[in-house]
Amino acid sequence: MKRLIRLVGVTFISPEFMVMLLAFLALSNFPDACLFLGKQIGKQADLLKYLCFLPAGLLVYNVKTARVILFPSSDTKKILQSWDRYDCLKMALFVGLVYSILFAFLALLCFSFDWRTPASFQAPLFLGTIAGAFVDSASFYAADLKVEEIFRREANNPPPIKNDPPAT
Repeated sequence: MKRLIRLVGVTFISPEFMVMLLAFLALSNFPDACLFLGKQIGKQADLLKYLCFLPAGLLVYNVKTARVILFPSSDTKKILQSWDRYDCLKMALFVGLVYSILFAFLALLCFSFDWRTPASFQAPLFLGTIAGAFVDSASFYAADLKVEEIFRREANNPPPIKNDPPAT
């Protein structure tokens, strides 16, 4: 039960979910502005063509980064894997990867839309997937930096040997 509650918390209390929620709120509260944005995006066919594949590239980055976070090269003693909150970290990374897959799929779906005569949902969906993919990758990057920082700090401050008297 605790794992399910943690999973729901990690899934719905996240910056990625907030981006999706903002896109939905923009669509529901400002459909005319969303339609205008869709028409403007449709005029930029080359930009649209390349931006639709950006979340897929960020998905590849996130998969690579998740492996580095879960199994850092500086953790030769498997300290991270024996950490009592390792399951929470792993769950958060997997939820982030699910978001990455979702954003990549939705961006590729946006590529198939008819942008010459867009519907009002297309712009928030497209911009939401791009923003969500960036936010997701930024979260992975921040987690990678934090894990690396912790291991570098611990490498410079080894624990005292038990036979040594405490420093005064």
